[in-house]
Amino acid sequence: METLFENCYTMSKERYISWAKKPAKKNKLRLIWYVLTFFIAITMVQALLSRDYLIIPFYLVLIGYCIYRSFYQIRVLFVKQYKANAAAQGKSEWERIIRFSNCIDVEDGNIQAQYQWDQVKEYFENGDEFIFVFKNGSGIRLDKNGFRKGTYEEFLVFINDKFDKMPMK
Repeated sequence: METLFENCYTMSKERYISWAKKPAKKNKLRLIWYVLTFFIAITMVQALLSRDYLIIPFYLVLIGYCIYRSFYQIRVLFVKQYKANAAAQGKSEWERIIRFSNCIDVEDGNIQAQYQWDQVKEYFENGDEFIFVFKNGSGIRLDKNGFRKGTYEEFLVFINDKFDKMPMK
């Protein structure tokens, strides 16, 4: 079938890192790590006040781990994913092309994938991006300014018509 819309952008390390800073879905478990850090810090202060100095290094390690899980784990994960993708591509930057017709075709450098419309679980805007989340948990992002065929406004009309029962989040 004929391609109705085409979105294209350059995949770079900076783009990947920006995705880590503004993830498609907020990690609700992160709150647990904040609360745990707080309680461990209180417990460590109590140990200091009771002069139980031998356990302080243990509390410091726990606090460090909680801070890592709260703030840095997602970034580390995205950097690992980027490195794996860059190794698969054989270069540090590549072009991602997403074509929309009777299915969604993704050409990610030298890797091809195809999704069916009935696999879409939800879709939403996130800053300068439009994101599709699929039932298997994976997703694709579109650059709102990256449309080479069609415009972003025409694409929104198309998507809203296609998913009239699924509101955009």
